[in-house]
Amino acid sequence: MSEQQPQAIQEQEALWDTNKDEVEHAWGDVFKIVNTVLDHDERFGFKLIERSINPSFNDISLSLKMMEALLDVFPVDSGVDYSTSRMILNAKQQINLIEQVVTAIKYGKQDDYEQAMSKLRNQAQF
Repeated sequence: MSEQQPQAIQEQEALWDTNKDEVEHAWGDVFKIVNTVLDHDERFGFKLIERSINPSFNDISLSLKMMEALLDVFPVDSGVDYSTSRMILNAKQQINLIEQVVTAIKYGKQDDYEQAMSKLRNQAQF
């Protein structure tokens, strides 16, 4: 690290090096959850997915909020490399889409559910 780099960036890079494995694990968990939701959507559809999925959507939402908090520790403009920045953004976008799915189910909005599921299916996986 250059002596000229601001100390905050140096500290962020050190933090990233220390916790990289935990963050990569969180990314993997996000994608597993997304794949589970997509699989249940294909098998059960809007009307039955909430009853068929295990863990429940409440548990999934809680888990995703914890993963998002972990990902928020590493802002994409804080010195992490480009590939890592893209992975963080992708995972956070998928978390947001799952939250849209959960909200649409809760309020019985099938069109919004279908739109969010379509975006999940089409989002690039890393």
